[in-house]
Amino acid sequence: MEKAIFSDVMKNKSAIVARSVADALKKCLVRLTNDVTIAFRATQASDADLEAKIARMQEIKRTVTVKLVALDDKIKKFKTECHKVAEDIFAKSRHDTETSIEIMFKANYDKNSSHWKKFCGGYAYYVDGIDKSAVIECKTQADLAKKIGDINQKVAQVVSQKWDGYLQDLLQSMRTKRGQVQQELCVLAQPILTEVVAAGASGFSINLGTEELELPVASTKQKFAEEMDAEMKKLVEAKKELVSKTRSVGKTKKGKCNKTIHYSENENYTVSETKGYKVTQAQIIEQWMARVKSETDVSFTSASKLIDQSVVAECMRVKQDIIKRIDDLTAIFQKQISDNKLNKEQNAAKIAALEAKLQGLNSLVERLQAARQAAGSA
Repeated sequence: MEKAIFSDVMKNKSAIVARSVADALKKCLVRLTNDVTIAFRATQASDADLEAKIARMQEIKRTVTVKLVALDDKIKKFKTECHKVAEDIFAKSRHDTETSIEIMFKANYDKNSSHWKKFCGGYAYYVDGIDKSAVIECKTQADLAKKIGDINQKVAQVVSQKWDGYLQDLLQSMRTKRGQVQQELCVLAQPILTEVVAAGASGFSINLGTEELELPVASTKQKFAEEMDAEMKKLVEAKKELVSKTRSVGKTKKGKCNKTIHYSENENYTVSETKGYKVTQAQIIEQWMARVKSETDVSFTSASKLIDQSVVAECMRVKQDIIKRIDDLTAIFQKQISDNKLNKEQNAAKIAALEAKLQGLNSLVERLQAARQAAGSA
């Protein structure tokens, strides 16, 4: 019995740490005690009564399935709110990034101004090293490609760091919203679970413990980021892709008349066979603005999909927990019908031994709670 309980509790060690072993044990013990109590009374019921109980549980399952549809309205509400939060964050990200890029290329910008401090204050190392000439000219294509590459690397560092910050804002907002979803789903679904357990006990004249939905604890920032890592690959890769591609410089290709043309993948520049090689500051800014818009759109689409998956998955978890509880209770009656050859004395002895063990575990829970309180006051 202890193995069954502890294996269930230990499935998620981080959850145990967050809400305490005592609380996790309590929920498991209540559900186990209810199952054992119902199973014991089922041994005293006739096959006909058990068949009626099974039919009743199947009816409850149909009714509950309909009631759980009410959760969908709550899900729609939270999805809308989450999408609005993500939309606002990406809008701020784009405005911040585009404004920063404009400032980066302005010569003699007042570094004491609030505007400069807000958008570029923390990135002076990169911003100061950017060539702010209106036209960048070089005698050779290789020199021009190198200059473009240097500029791109510095701009990319600023953009990358800013996007990292907004990504953290998005994660924090989603983490908070997920906690709200969990809480509100439990408020709606807890009465349904109580109804399910009461249906399992109906007709047996027994008092059962109040069962609670398993509510995942709020993850730490690091844990939540780890949980979302796999689902957020598209979003993160879209951000990293910008840095990678802007660093690709000095490439060549064959042009007309079999001429070799050197170019930067992200920037356009003008080649003049007689006057040298040049690229305008406006062209560089234009290319960066286009890329920022493109990557922001891609990232927002990925984030929207992630929100849908995350919120819908939380709803499905709650629904499945309740439906599984119905199936578990139904299985008790089905097993008893096929197991009616066991005599009632054996069942009574089994329950008595189990209750003794449960008392020991309840004592353990009390000691754990006392230890936790003592640690908290120390």
